[in-house]
Amino acid sequence: MKKINLEKLAGEVIRNLQENATNIFSKYSITSTRSVGDTIQNYLGDKCFPELLKKYSVTDVVNHTGGKDFPDITFTHGGIEYVIDVKTQRENTKFNMPNITSLERIKKFYTNKKRVFLVLIVRYSVKNDMVEYKECFIQPIENISWKSLIISGLGNGQIQIKNANDIEFNKTSRKNWMDNLYNEQYKFYNKQINKWQGKINAMLNEIK
Repeated sequence: MKKINLEKLAGEVIRNLQENATNIFSKYSITSTRSVGDTIQNYLGDKCFPELLKKYSVTDVVNHTGGKDFPDITFTHGGIEYVIDVKTQRENTKFNMPNITSLERIKKFYTNKKRVFLVLIVRYSVKNDMVEYKECFIQPIENISWKSLIISGLGNGQIQIKNANDIEFNKTSRKNWMDNLYNEQYKFYNKQINKWQGKINAMLNEIK
């Protein structure tokens, strides 16, 4: 069975978008970063990936629309379950810290070695009400350096990209990345404890 080359696939994705997906937006949605992102994701899940993955004999690409599902796109290949989290980044945006997934979800998901969590990033610009696709990255989450990630306080902890304009990729083992995840989670919880202890102390001082 032909192995999927993620770097090559990323190049094919950006070319497919450039050739086929510049006019998939309405004049109203083009002004909304979120609408553009949703439209690109739907195009990738409904048309782009089913077409590009045919040569790998993949026939079960599913686009999970609605925004509540854990992955955006899923498929299987060679007995491996792949899930894709699609992130779109508009050029010239200063604040761009996209959520990836929760700590609990990724830990549970990676208890199975036959699963791969892919992060797909499409960078684009908008000129004269037209989208121009710039580049695409497709990497397993464990290839994103923890220098480029942060844990936020949503729920029990949410993994976010610190700055989508500057992401460091490092090929490493899943075990090494997960060890670092637990280390970052430990530091995050300690910070939360200190933060809330400070709030408790402030409250107690108010009622003295």
